[in-house]
Amino acid sequence: MEDLRSQLLKAGLVSEDQIKKADKTRGKQRKQKKSKQARAAPDPEQARRQQELDEARARDREAQRQRHQARERQRLEKETRERAARERAEQARGIISSHGVALPDTPEVSYNFQESGSQVRSIGVTRVQQQRLSQGDMGIARPHANLEQYVLLERKPALDLQAVHPEKLVLLHEPGEEDDEFGGLMW
Repeated sequence: MEDLRSQLLKAGLVSEDQIKKADKTRGKQRKQKKSKQARAAPDPEQARRQQELDEARARDREAQRQRHQARERQRLEKETRERAARERAEQARGIISSHGVALPDTPEVSYNFQESGSQVRSIGVTRVQQQRLSQGDMGIARPHANLEQYVLLERKPALDLQAVHPEKLVLLHEPGEEDDEFGGLMW
């Protein structure tokens, strides 16, 4: 039994050159098919390295995502703290402006008190205010940290100020507490 090629050649339907050309084409296709198969199945070492590389990239992406989340969380916490500080400062300004008693233009006595640890300050007050300060019925507030300006507050607003912004309340004695430091002295 003759193969199809020789039969086609005898019948004169194809020439010898066409047969050679078809054989070459078929050979190229077989080589390409084999090389594709070889590329499709890499060696185990290369597959292991590729897997390690992929895992390392995934770890890097995860670490970068976590760093980004941490930075975002810190930014939001900072904004929240700043917003709360602004709200506390606004509440303190409201308490001082609505309940603050200005120091008298013509003071009768000088009231001495200790501020910020060891600094002794003096303000001019009336005798009634001096007595109320000493008894804890009034307190002294400092509206602006960078100015040596003081305002007197009744006890209730002073306690409210202490709850909202304790740094602004300079002095508030407990009721019944003797003013033994500096408040009762006149210099």
